[in-house]
Amino acid sequence: MQHHDPQIPVGFNKHVGLRLTEWSMGHALVELDMEAHHWNGLGIAHGGVLLSALDFACGMCGSYRPAPEPRSFCMTVSLSTNFISPIRGGLLRAIGTKVGGGRSIFFAEARVLDEYDTLIATASGAFKIMKDRSASSDASKEKS
Repeated sequence: MQHHDPQIPVGFNKHVGLRLTEWSMGHALVELDMEAHHWNGLGIAHGGVLLSALDFACGMCGSYRPAPEPRSFCMTVSLSTNFISPIRGGLLRAIGTKVGGGRSIFFAEARVLDEYDTLIATASGAFKIMKDRSASSDASKEKS
């Protein structure tokens, strides 16, 4: 994995349309403009879209490092999610907050709000802080 500006979406997050719009120590705001492909057959946001936004916000809130340090990377260890209300409107906001942890694991919570500030979903999880992933060969070494 190459180091990149985390505010420029890549991979799955880019495919879904998730954007990191605020990022600071212990905080992340992820936004998504809801489009037709984000809705399920019932006409409400697909749970996978909500879960992806919650996971991204939780992971990013614990991955911030002040300049000039490079950001850290993490992997989701566990994520518990509650779906509370169907989303209305076109803007989804996931707000992640780091709530604890140590050198190798951190804990985070996130909530999804719609553009009317209605609570849509919540999550809490544990995330493993990864060692430096700056060389793309690191990922291939772990797969073997």
